[in-house]
Amino acid sequence: MNTDTTQRKEAYYSLHDLLWYTVSQWKTILLCTLVFAVLFAVIWCGHLLKIRKEQQEEKDKRQTEAVVSKEEGDPAILLQPEDVTIPAGEEAVFTIATSGKVKSYRWQYSMDGISWINLNLSSHPSAATDSYHLITKPTENKYIFRCQITFAEGTVLVSDEALLTLTTLGASMPELSSRDIVRGTANYFVFGAIFGFLLSAVAVVGLLLKREYLVNRYIIKTLYGLPCFGIYEAVRKDRLTQFALNRLTYWNNLKKQDVNSMIAVKLAIKAVSNKDIFLVGTVPESILNKLAVDLDPHLSKNIFPVGNLNTNPAAVQGIIKAENVVCVEDITKSSRRFIDEEMDVIKSSQSDCIGFILVM
Repeated sequence: MNTDTTQRKEAYYSLHDLLWYTVSQWKTILLCTLVFAVLFAVIWCGHLLKIRKEQQEEKDKRQTEAVVSKEEGDPAILLQPEDVTIPAGEEAVFTIATSGKVKSYRWQYSMDGISWINLNLSSHPSAATDSYHLITKPTENKYIFRCQITFAEGTVLVSDEALLTLTTLGASMPELSSRDIVRGTANYFVFGAIFGFLLSAVAVVGLLLKREYLVNRYIIKTLYGLPCFGIYEAVRKDRLTQFALNRLTYWNNLKKQDVNSMIAVKLAIKAVSNKDIFLVGTVPESILNKLAVDLDPHLSKNIFPVGNLNTNPAAVQGIIKAENVVCVEDITKSSRRFIDEEMDVIKSSQSDCIGFILVM
């Protein structure tokens, strides 16, 4: 038996181990995935709702402050068009408001502020209204716009000039609809799910590598030179976890009764004749008791659950110079550091460990 734990440095993990250990932790990964998905979705939805609220407030403010044209009164310009600065490709709006009965509006543009050209009404129908709408092009940067108003009585007035400045910073945020918010929230839910899945999977593997929470029969054989008598199913698992653990342990998926019988047969072959068998391990004592009860009908020798040698002095006293000590460890929860300590206690108590039973 190899009990010299001071020389053990390697982790003895394969890609097979890492893959199926990660799958066996699917519930933890799924929970983290859902948490991050919901978190991302809630944060982004709140952000979009804030933007829409600001857009609505700005819209309400413009409507409140807006000056509209009216036919009453003398011919006059009540609201002059203002300069517009937007990204190229966005819609620019130039608005004017008047008093008096208007016969016609005619918007004009200039590239130098000297020569003015009437906008083509067939391609720019809004150029004949008090609000001119233009889908901008990069070539229209620094164009100047004004409106010539002809009143019914014959008066002609010309508005102030308004400068169009086009930027290249990309499109501004369009007005958000409920559908936009739902779509954006759904996208961030998916993004959060992917992020949460990757983060939790990496964390599961990272903790496994750091803490060495994985033992199987090959690792037991390599580290301690001892056989694994079998895999004991202490608690019934869901199908996916069971499938992953079966692959992880390189063990056939047998019926529980068959597994108990197989473990007992291997124990009987390895154990010293006419000597009691003692179960120790870092698993809960309830599992040791349950295992002893399940194996007892298949054994001609007495089998006793002792306890955790690292934390229970009475357990150490119970195995002094014992010849049939069996370590019981959990495949995904028993730390190899604690198993090392347990093997050192067995050696110092002049006992003989004959093998392992792994629990899942």
